[in-house]
Amino acid sequence: MFETLFSPIKINKTEIKNRIVYPSMGVWYSMDGKLNNRYVNYYVERAKGGAGIVTVGPVGIGEMGLGLAGPSINSDEAIPSFAELAKAIQNYGAKAWIQLFHGGAYVKPIQIMNQQPIAPTSIFSVFSGSQTKEMTLEDIKNVCLLYTS
Repeated sequence: MFETLFSPIKINKTEIKNRIVYPSMGVWYSMDGKLNNRYVNYYVERAKGGAGIVTVGPVGIGEMGLGLAGPSINSDEAIPSFAELAKAIQNYGAKAWIQLFHGGAYVKPIQIMNQQPIAPTSIFSVFSGSQTKEMTLEDIKNVCLLYTS
């Protein structure tokens, strides 16, 4: 009955050991934006449990996109810790994916040196308790670049 679920699948050139995908979950174990042992252990346990893909995230991008209490990858200094996490996940035969996330209205001014958070529209955010600034075309282009750099 579950042969397909537990059978390997190929996505382009990547072989996945089964079709079980652990999705991105906001577990919010990081108040400082860095990966820590609690985060690493959480995702490694999902790989140990047999998932073919473990999705890490949401992971904040850019200085203005640090929303919620999760890790961020807003500088090259963060890359080694994410590489170590990926290796730890891969040690159990799973593939490590990442969900990149711009916090938008979730960003609290205190997280971005008391600047006004940017969002698609100017709204009062119940998540952050602050007023957001409507993104300009330049802001939108800059956020798009964060996903590609």
